[in-house]
Amino acid sequence: MSLMVLGGCDTVKIPYKDEDHAWAARTGHATVIVRASAIFGQKQYYCANLVENSFLFPDTPYYRDWIRVLQSPYHFKGDITRKAKALLRKAPRQAMCTFVFRNVPAGKWMFFGNIQHYLAQPQTHWVSGMELRSNISGFNLLWGGIVVQDDMGVIARQVVQDGNRRNDIGLFKARHFGAAADVSTWHPTEEEMKGLGLSDQEMRQVVEAK
Repeated sequence: MSLMVLGGCDTVKIPYKDEDHAWAARTGHATVIVRASAIFGQKQYYCANLVENSFLFPDTPYYRDWIRVLQSPYHFKGDITRKAKALLRKAPRQAMCTFVFRNVPAGKWMFFGNIQHYLAQPQTHWVSGMELRSNISGFNLLWGGIVVQDDMGVIARQVVQDGNRRNDIGLFKARHFGAAADVSTWHPTEEEMKGLGLSDQEMRQVVEAK
């Protein structure tokens, strides 16, 4: 056993079912905007220029079990299926740890990324085939559910992980987060929306939703 992780392997136990995920492959009409952050101690942190991208994937038992695997203390973590990888929607980081996902169909989705609060040498983290490049030391998973409905045009959400919630595992206190982040409606200002590549119509929809 290393100082930080346990030996052994953990894998997704729930089988992938096409009928549970077919809806997620459709081209939708919603734009999902996420502002991500984390709280460590008394301070709230944004990923700023550290994290390059985050993901949106279906909120189903299969993917939730994958999150369990990613949070496990075991060194070797099983991969997800090729079909499951095809449903991952990636968005690049923009100002203040903001991510914009377009053409999202109606359904229950999970936002997934990481938040850091201290610098290290540049490195690339690979999580089941997903590249999470960052100039950070270690990484804390951040995830939260977002529901998209047919009549929604633009959806703005804050996803905030409380880094003070922790479970200590054994002697070496390997940190992991077992609870989803807090998700709430975000009301960005016009200044915050600048530079996100939103159309005039999308910006009006965000303002009208306040």
